Amino acid sequence: MSELYIQLPDDFGERYEKYLNKALNAKEKPMVVPPQESIGKDIPVITYDPATGDGQVLGGRKFKFKYDGKEFKLFRELYKNINTVIKRYDVVIAIEIYEDGDKPIEAQRSLDTEKINRAVTKIREKTGLTPEQLSNNDGNLILRAKQG
Repeated sequence: MSELYIQLPDDFGERYEKYLNKALNAKEKPMVVPPQESIGKDIPVITYDPATGDGQVLGGRKFKFKYDGKEFKLFRELYKNINTVIKRYDVVIAIEIYEDGDKPIEAQRSLDTEKINRAVTKIREKTGLTPEQLSNNDGNLILRAKQG
């Protein structure tokens, strides 16, 4: 096996020291951040009764979703799958844009997105959750919280 030698300039250390230090000291962002580390002390504790739609964010406000409303069904799924991403397809099923097994219509994607955004906004308004706590990324939702 042959060895490879690289000749570095004499002033390599001086010229590149700041770049090397920056690279060596840089913190890499993890691919998946646990909820307690991603939003720190702002993790809400939520008590919620999926049967009635009554709930409360501890230290915050009480809320109630209308039984069988879009927000009721969506929040029930979010609470059941807390700290887990709910895929866009499951979101559109929960808010009854499509029925389970239907194939989404690509031409209606912007309309579907508007309906998802509207439902998420209503949930945030009723619960007092922030965008970091109830995150919407192109229709994929995650509720970062603890169950109380």
